[in-house]
Amino acid sequence: MASNESDRGLTVSEFAERHSAIIAVNADYFDESLQPVGLAIGSCGRWAEPATVRRQPILAIGERRAEIIAPIQAGDPVGHWTRGAVSGWPQLVRDCRALSSEELPGSDHFTRAVHPRTAVAISEDGARLFLVVADGRSTTARGMTLPELGTFIRERLKACEALNLDGGGSTEMVIRGRIVNQPSDGSERKVGNHLAIVPAGYEPPCE
Repeated sequence: MASNESDRGLTVSEFAERHSAIIAVNADYFDESLQPVGLAIGSCGRWAEPATVRRQPILAIGERRAEIIAPIQAGDPVGHWTRGAVSGWPQLVRDCRALSSEELPGSDHFTRAVHPRTAVAISEDGARLFLVVADGRSTTARGMTLPELGTFIRERLKACEALNLDGGGSTEMVIRGRIVNQPSDGSERKVGNHLAIVPAGYEPPCE
C-alpha cells in the first residue's frame, strides 16, 4: 500500500505500526511542509496537491499488479486498476537494462556521489516487487551512486524496472516492527509518504 494523506509526516516505523505493515520504506522526496513533491495516491484517493507538482515517474500499485509509469503530474490519468502510487526520480532500470552514468540525470553530487538510497523495483515477469535500501554516510556503509544502485538491482535482483526514491537521511526500512537499517541522521526522520507490504485483506481507514 501507499500512504494516505493522513499518514503524511509519520516516520517509517510510525507508519508501519499504524497499518500493521510487514515491510515499510520511505517514498517520495518532500518539501518543508512534508508534502510529497510528486503525485501521491493512497487507498483513499489522490492527495491534495501543491500549486507546483514535479513531473516524475510513478510506481502504481493495484491488486497483484505494479508498474513504473512514465513521468506524470497532477491531472494526468492513471490506470483504473491503480489503488496507490508514489513518485520518485530518476528511473534506474528500464526494459531490463540498468541506465548508465551518462544516461542518468542529475548533478554529480546527487547522481554520481555515494549516498544512502531507497528504491523500488519490479521483476521481469511482474510477479515480484522489490523494496531496496542502501545505508551510507557511516564508517560501516559508504552508500551507493545511482549507477551502482541500478546495476545492483539489475544484476543481483534481475529486476527489469526500478525507480529511485528519496534517500539520504530519509532512507529507512522497517520489517515486522523493527528498523533493519541504520538511518544516517542517527535517528528516524519524519517523511512525506511511504510504501508498504501489508497483510492480505487489510483495508486502511479513510479519515
